[in-house]
Amino acid sequence: MDAFAEAWGRTMYGGITEWCHKHNVESIGHWIEHSWCYLTPWFCAGNMFQVLKYTDMGGIDMVCSQILPGKRDLSMDLMPKLASSISHAYGKKDDRAMCEMFGAYGQNLTYPDMKWLTDLMQVWGVNFLIPHSFNPRSPRDLDCPPFFYNGGHEPRWPLYRVWADYNSRLSLMLTGGYHVCPVAFLFVGSSNNVGAVTPPEQMTRTMQEALFDCDWIPYDVFEQNTKLHEKTIQLYQERYRILVVPPVEVIPYETLAKARDFFDQGGVVIGYHFLPSKSATLGRTSADIAGLCQTIWGTAKPGLGVCQTNTNGGRSYFLPENPSTKDIQQVLTADAGIHPTLEVLEGQTDNWLYVLHRIKAERDVFFLCNQDIQHGTKSFRFRLTAAGVPECWDAMRNEITAVPYRRTGEKSVEIDLSLEPSESVLLVFQDKERKLPLRPDHLTGQIIEVVRDQPDQSQTAAAAKEKDKIILSLHNGSWVWYPQGEAEVETAAGTKYFRSPVHVPDDARITSARFLITADNAFILYVNGKEAGRGQDWTTAVSIDIAALLQPGANQLAIAATNTVASPAGLTGMYLIELDNGRQLAGRIDQNWKTASQIFDNWSSPDFDDRDWLPARPFAKLGMPPWGTPVGSDPATNGLTVSPIQADIFEGRFTIPDEISLAGRQVYLVMEELNPEEAAQVTLNGRSAGGFIGRPFRLEVSPYVQPGANQITIAPFAPRSVRLIIE
Repeated sequence: MDAFAEAWGRTMYGGITEWCHKHNVESIGHWIEHSWCYLTPWFCAGNMFQVLKYTDMGGIDMVCSQILPGKRDLSMDLMPKLASSISHAYGKKDDRAMCEMFGAYGQNLTYPDMKWLTDLMQVWGVNFLIPHSFNPRSPRDLDCPPFFYNGGHEPRWPLYRVWADYNSRLSLMLTGGYHVCPVAFLFVGSSNNVGAVTPPEQMTRTMQEALFDCDWIPYDVFEQNTKLHEKTIQLYQERYRILVVPPVEVIPYETLAKARDFFDQGGVVIGYHFLPSKSATLGRTSADIAGLCQTIWGTAKPGLGVCQTNTNGGRSYFLPENPSTKDIQQVLTADAGIHPTLEVLEGQTDNWLYVLHRIKAERDVFFLCNQDIQHGTKSFRFRLTAAGVPECWDAMRNEITAVPYRRTGEKSVEIDLSLEPSESVLLVFQDKERKLPLRPDHLTGQIIEVVRDQPDQSQTAAAAKEKDKIILSLHNGSWVWYPQGEAEVETAAGTKYFRSPVHVPDDARITSARFLITADNAFILYVNGKEAGRGQDWTTAVSIDIAALLQPGANQLAIAATNTVASPAGLTGMYLIELDNGRQLAGRIDQNWKTASQIFDNWSSPDFDDRDWLPARPFAKLGMPPWGTPVGSDPATNGLTVSPIQADIFEGRFTIPDEISLAGRQVYLVMEELNPEEAAQVTLNGRSAGGFIGRPFRLEVSPYVQPGANQITIAPFAPRSVRLIIE
C-alpha cells in the first residue's frame, strides 16, 4: 500500500509540481478528503500525505456545505488539520496550507458564516484560502454558487472587501515563522487498510478542545525525519512534547521502536482505545510489537492513571476510546505537568474555544477564536507562556490595542479578555510596551447621534408594493418526499403520490395560473383528476399552465413522482394563480401536502379521501446537495442566480461641534441591530473606513472623521441606530 501511494503521489503530483517549478509557479491542489475518503485507496491512494507531499503546500477543499457553523461532524470538520499537518510534516515554505473555499454552498451563504469558516481554517493552520466561485459566466449560471459580485446583482458585494481584508491580514500574520505545537499524533496512514483502526478525528478534536494543539505525523516522517532531543521530538522547527500512538492493529516496528526511545528519553507517550498488536515490517512479528508495548505501557488497561515511568521522566498513558477534555487536562497538565497552548483560568469555553500559537519575527503570536455561536459574550482569564508585552490585534477591524495583563513569571502572563460569539483576536507579544489605547470593551466617552437621511416616500411606497408581489420561483422552497427513509441519501426505485387542495374564490376570474415543478427523476402533474403536464429531467424545472383545468371553488392538485433507480429522490414545486382583482394565490409543495407510497383508484380526483395519507417530509432547501439549483427555478429572472436578501443601505450624517477637539482621541462608530446579517461596510466622507463581520458592532473611524459636517454610508444593511463615541 505504501508503494502504491508513493507511486501515485510521485507520478501525478510530482509531475505537476515539476512542470510548475519549470514555469516559475507554485503547485497547489487537493484530493477528495471528506467522509474519510482521504484514507481510501481509490480516492487518495490510501495515504494523502504520500500524495500531497509532492505539492508546494498541503491542500483541501470545502464545498457543498460540508462544514457548517456550530455543527460538529467528525467526517468533515477536521479536514483543516489534514492540510496543515501535511505542510508541517514536510516543512513546506512558510507553513502554508491551502483550502478552496465555499464552492456550492449556495447563494444563501452568509458573511457571518464565511467568517466562522475562515476562522476554523486559520486556527487549525490553513492559511491560504481561495474562494471557489469566481465564474466568468455569472450571473446567469448555476455552477456552484455563491457568486460574490454576480454581475452586480448581489447586494452584499461591499462585504466581500471586508472579508477579503480580514482573511488577508490573518494569512499575513499566520504564515512564516514557525508553529508551536505540543502534540505529535502519529497518522494512521496505510494501517487503515490492513487491520482494525480508529481514525484520528475524535481524539484530535478532544485535544484541540482541551487547547493542546496537534499535528498529524506520518510513520515514515517520524522514523526518518524527526530527532529525539531530551524530552522533545524535533521536526524542522517544531518541538513536540507529547506523542500519541493511534489505535491501529498493524504498525511498522520502527515506528513503535522510536516511540519507545522517546519514552526512554523522558517523553510522554499516549495510547488510547487499543494498542498495536501486529507488525507491518518484514522480519518482525506480533511478539516484537507486544514487547515494545510492554516496555512502553506495561500491562495497563484503559484509564486515566500513568502506566509506566522511568528515571528520565518518561511517562506513558493508555486512555479510554473517548476521553473528555477534562480527562485530557487532568492527564497532561495535572499529572504529566505539560501545559496546553493556552490555559483557561476563568470562563466557560463550552468546547468551542480554539487557539493557534506561532512565532513570527521572534514574537509570540496567539490566534484565539470563540467559535461558540449559541451563547452570549464570554469573559475569560487566560494564562499564556510568552515573554514580552501583549497587544490585542483585531484583524477584522484593523485595530491594535493594549490589553490588561499580569506577569506571573518570566514567560508566564495572565490576560483578561471578553469575546463575543464568533469573535476572534490575535495576541501579539512585543519586546517593549507601546502607547496604545485600551481595547474598547466599555465605551464611556462623548456621544454624537448619527441621523439617517429620509428616503423619497414615493419610491419607498413603490418599492414596498413591488416587494409584496409574489414571484413564481422555486427559491426558498424545499425538496420533499415520502416520510420513511432518507431520500436525500438513497431511496428505492418507485413512485410516490402527493396531493394538496387549493380553493379559488367564487367571485374571481383567473387571469393566469402556472405550476413550476421538477422531481428526481420524473413526475406527472394532475389538476382535478386530469393530466396537466409532466417532466423527466430533474435538472430542469418545468413551468406548466394549469389555468384551463382550474375552476371556482375547490380544486385538487396531485403529483405522481417517480424515482427510476435506487438513488436520492425529491420533489419540489410552487404554483401561482393570478386573479382579476389583483389578488394572488400561491403555494409550495411542503409538509402540508399529503403523500402515499401506493396508488389508489381515483387518487388524483377532488373527491378522493386522503385522510390516511401521511404528511410529506421536507428535507433539503433548494440549492443544497445533492441537487443544487435546477435550471429554470426562477423564470422571472431568466436564469439569474438570485440573492436571498435585499439591500437597505443606511445613508446618514452627523456633525462634530467646534468645541469638541478630535486631536489625540479615538472615535468609534457603534451600531445596534443589524439584520438579516450582522455585517457592515462603512464609507465616511467618501472614503472607505473598513467594516466588520459579526459582533461587536463597533469600528474605530478616527482617521475618517472631520470637524463639522460628515456624511456616512453603511452597506448593505441599515442598523436600527448609529452613534459616534469619542474617547
